[in-house]
Amino acid sequence: MLDWDDLRFYLVAAQAGTGTAAAEKLRVSRTTVTRRVEALERALGVSLFETTAAGTGSTEAGRLVLACARDLDSRIAALRAALSLADAHPDVVRIALPAELGLEALTLYQTLAGDIAATIRLEFVQSPLPAAALQERSAVIGLCVGDTLPAHLRGRSIGTLRMAPYAVHGANPARLPWIGLGKDLVESGPARWMTAHVPAERIALRVNTGAEVREAVRRGLGIGYLWDDGSDGPLGCRRAEQAGPVIADKLWLAMHEDVPPSPAVRAVLARLEDILGRSLAA
Repeated sequence: MLDWDDLRFYLVAAQAGTGTAAAEKLRVSRTTVTRRVEALERALGVSLFETTAAGTGSTEAGRLVLACARDLDSRIAALRAALSLADAHPDVVRIALPAELGLEALTLYQTLAGDIAATIRLEFVQSPLPAAALQERSAVIGLCVGDTLPAHLRGRSIGTLRMAPYAVHGANPARLPWIGLGKDLVESGPARWMTAHVPAERIALRVNTGAEVREAVRRGLGIGYLWDDGSDGPLGCRRAEQAGPVIADKLWLAMHEDVPPSPAVRAVLARLEDILGRSLAA
């Protein structure tokens, strides 16, 4: 016979990503989490977790069980809400942003914060790999850059992130060095292009976030790749069109496949898609 508590423990373990994280969330020992999941596996006669190169996740059978557990959990939550027993604390939605973004991240936060209901608290985390932040459950929504999404994520491409070279206004780009990208951005499109086309002696310094690139360009320290949103760029800067090509990558709005979206997350996802869809289409 299935025990709802065992299903609930498995649901939390799958969403938390690790037994330790699940134990902390459930306020029990890790041994209790393991015992409950194993009891569910014995009752069903299947394995629920597997370890692959991408990390630990649900097996095919586990995903079927997870879908059932999610459905039951959402129905119970709806019942509690109908009976006015839902938790009154504000929802917190953490969003992982690619480090390529600079002050655009602040603009995005301001726009979202002005639109989203007061019951939803937003937290932004800049990460060189937003997909990893989703895998580690340090964020529930991620803006991921690349041709495809990793297997453990689900989401949709919402547009193309275009990066272009910029220089301070009035400077001759041919005489300027380049603002290189450090280890946190070494896999980005601009970093790969610079590795192939810019001699090492032309790299003035290396930075690890879009905000640092923006500030270095604004101070006249060199040419740097910034988000090309169709505007003139940062105040006092201009496109250095002859310095290098526009580099385009898909931008994905993603979540981990094992984490169901709450009503708050759905609201943030919808607003993010609208805001970024319009910005990227500009």
